[in-house]
This record gives sequence, structure tokens and C-alpha cells, in this order.
Amino acid sequence: MWEVIETRMTPHVVDRIGDTSLQLDWAWKAVAGMTDRPVKLGTVSAQLVEYMCINEHYRDRIELLNDLSDAMNREYQALADAGCPIVQIDEPTVHMTIHYRNAPITPAQYVEAFNREVKGLRAKTEVWCHTC
Repeated sequence: MWEVIETRMTPHVVDRIGDTSLQLDWAWKAVAGMTDRPVKLGTVSAQLVEYMCINEHYRDRIELLNDLSDAMNREYQALADAGCPIVQIDEPTVHMTIHYRNAPITPAQYVEAFNREVKGLRAKTEVWCHTC
């Protein structure tokens, strides 16, 4: 595990977050085609990506978080449209700041961002949220 953590490159945000090319829908299709059982796909939340980024573009973290949430929503929509029966979103970070009175992003803002990230998905697929 140490080797993984030590080699991870922290992403720098140097411009506005726009369309992404994670191709979660293609990844799901590749795996789902190998079995006749249901396959869910799990992915990191926009909140954890924001938490790990070095922000060199946005004037505040909430603006970055909202753009990341919108970008991930577009990825999840494509995944649901491809037929994925369950989308699991891992590690929204609301639990990491709920104890801090002056946190830069409040728990209510994290909940709002999560709702933005999953907007419209429940009509298409089952949404799971996982946190440790």
C-alpha cells in the first residue's frame, strides 16, 4: 500500500473543469460482457477528487467542487444510459469535515454537491454511496 500512496501524483487544476473522458460506460460494458450476472461500477466521488487536488485555477473550493460534481454527473449519466444497473460512488468527504466548525466546505455544501453529482440518476439506475 505504501508504494501506491508514494507514487500517486496529486492532480493540479490549472483550468476550468469541463467534459471528461473517464469512459466509465466503456469500462462497465467490457466487464459486464464477461458474465451473465449483474455488474455494478464504483468510482471515486467528485468530493474526494476535489479534496486531493491542488487548486491553481478556481477562486474557491466550492466552485471547483461544483464543476467536478457536474462533470462526474455526465459520466454517471452515460454509464446509466449504457445499462449499468448500479452506480456506486465512493468516499464523499462530508464525514471528514463534519467535526470542524470553520471548515472551508460545510457539511450542507457537501450534501448539496453530492445531490448535484447524482442528479437524475435514480430514474435510470440504482445509486449506492460507500464511505469508510
